[in-house]
Amino acid sequence: MQLFEEKEIGGMTLKNRILRSATLEHMGTTDGAVTPLMEKVYEELAANEVGVIVSCALYVNEAGKLAKDQSGLENDARIGEWKNITDKVHAHGGKIVAQIHHGGARAVVTPVNVNTLTVDEILALEDDFVAAAVRAKAAGMAIKTKVIAGIVAGAVVVGGITGVA
Repeated sequence: MQLFEEKEIGGMTLKNRILRSATLEHMGTTDGAVTPLMEKVYEELAANEVGVIVSCALYVNEAGKLAKDQSGLENDARIGEWKNITDKVHAHGGKIVAQIHHGGARAVVTPVNVNTLTVDEILALEDDFVAAAVRAKAAGMAIKTKVIAGIVAGAVVVGGITGVA
């Protein structure tokens, strides 16, 4: 059956075609850190043969949080936390994709009106996405971007500058 056969997508070899979609899990700390419960959930998904796990929505800057208990990739302290999860997923033969995002108009800290962003604000947001992508890569993850309210279109990026998770 094809569901349980290996598949290559964008340079990433998947052990099967079972994918856990992105979520907003509400399992992070108020400062965006990973919790032991999150580690357990990701490891259990991989141990139970989920071939690809798309992470929870990881905010790229504090202003872009969608929830007070959301995890982020907004600073370098998060690299080790997500590397630990990535290593657990990889130990079970799974792949993990970081969904990096900004909450846009739905952000709980600083909602963004896309119609009023200045060029400097757009460039700063772009820098935040790049920095979060670099952190995800350092943690061994592939990358998916998402911004609520249409600031940028979501796209899955595997291979290329992101590396293969």
